[in-house]
Amino acid sequence: MNELSLSNRMHAMLDNKQQVKHMEKGCYLFHESTPASDLYYIIKGKVEVSKVVPDGRELTIRISSENDLVGETVLFSQNPKYMMNAKMMEDGTVAVISKESLEKKNRLR
Repeated sequence: MNELSLSNRMHAMLDNKQQVKHMEKGCYLFHESTPASDLYYIIKGKVEVSKVVPDGRELTIRISSENDLVGETVLFSQNPKYMMNAKMMEDGTVAVISKESLEKKNRLR
């Protein structure tokens, strides 16, 4: 599967423009240990995915960008919490995909 077909399929999952958010540099999509209800599809911009280790340092796990999905580890789990932080590295646009709606669409398949 190529990136274009994945991008087209992700865009098809979005029901309306209300799910698209413009985010400023430095804003967090989510914080580690908070209840997880959404996934984020990056339309434009870069997102730093990081984890705070016991000594207080924040380690960058990956840099995500256009056509990447962030927050995917919460799918199909009960009472999920985000396991990492996700922060905008530059101004950008993300599509917010409800975990519940995505799981519901998967059950209907």
